[in-house]
Amino acid sequence: MQTADETQKLLEQLQAQFAAQGQQLDNESLSSLVRQLQDRDQHDWCEAAGQSEPLTTRLKNLLKDYPADVGLFKEMVQNADDAGAARVHFVWDNRKLGRGSLLSPEMATWQTNCLWAYNDALFTEQDFEAICRLGVGGKRSSSERIGHFGLGFNSVYNLTDLPSILSDSMILFLDPHVSHLRKMGASTQKPGIKLRFLKVSIIDRFRDQFMPYHKLLGCDLDFCTQLAACTAFTFQFHLIII
Repeated sequence: MQTADETQKLLEQLQAQFAAQGQQLDNESLSSLVRQLQDRDQHDWCEAAGQSEPLTTRLKNLLKDYPADVGLFKEMVQNADDAGAARVHFVWDNRKLGRGSLLSPEMATWQTNCLWAYNDALFTEQDFEAICRLGVGGKRSSSERIGHFGLGFNSVYNLTDLPSILSDSMILFLDPHVSHLRKMGASTQKPGIKLRFLKVSIIDRFRDQFMPYHKLLGCDLDFCTQLAACTAFTFQFHLIII
């Protein structure tokens, strides 16, 4: 960091250089230029740093506490109970799915057998946000609620690397490896995408991607003005070894 005297000296040098070229800059422009030069100099010896952990490493460690057993189904039931659902269904789906009109070519790998976890409640905007906050439980304060998108949800990564959640007017895809949805905007900072299908007819634009959801347990995606009166979790059975 430069002292006040050094900054003043730099200002005078710049003024002299511009004057020699027959140019005149006001004090505000000169000060702005000095700040830019100082910032550039700082980048040579100072850069952002800190403790961090790749998301996939974090998930791998979490799975040690949440093995692939009946606990996964309990977690889905708990989430449904929190949301006030009256019905919960688990559906094994082995339909043959198209691979043409998808969100990205990489998504073709996921057009395979999957497990659906359905309930008749709805996600709120806050619920979608909570499920994205890895490591921050969104459990309700009410004693009637027995668990809401805490770390236990991540047990689903025992089955899949690309879970999806459809509810109300949105669908969320979680892609922790950022290897399937980067072309749709997923990044290391935000490893997934959230689509609002009231604003675009997803069944028309990405038919093969969303036909598995269509008409399943009453979910109707024919009209972009219609909400999905349910919440459906999808777990395609494909894993990337980490």
